[in-house]
Amino acid sequence: MQFATMQTGTVFVTTTAVNTPSRPWLTANYERMVRAGQAYPGIDFRLADDPEDADFILFVESSEPYLGDICRSPLFRRHQNRSYVYSANDAAVPVLSGMYPDIVGPVRLPDLQSKGFF
Repeated sequence: MQFATMQTGTVFVTTTAVNTPSRPWLTANYERMVRAGQAYPGIDFRLADDPEDADFILFVESSEPYLGDICRSPLFRRHQNRSYVYSANDAAVPVLSGMYPDIVGPVRLPDLQSKGFF
């Protein structure tokens, strides 16, 4: 009997969000994702140290509702085909592929976004 070998995927986690005095929490989800990835004991993925070597690039949060800071990012522009967004921002507009836990109503496009949980 043969068993399928599970291949480990690599994920580079980054953010374009910047904390400000009026919004000091913008990088909190990014920091949580990095800690969770470092502590994850599973074998199906691991964090990548270099985005050039990663299978996927995950942008966690943004400073702008339309994700313009991500769209302008040189890293995103170079690797659009393997870049995704996680945004739990209430005001995010899902213009890029990703997970948007708070997106509801007609703005949500099921082929482009996936609902998630906090």
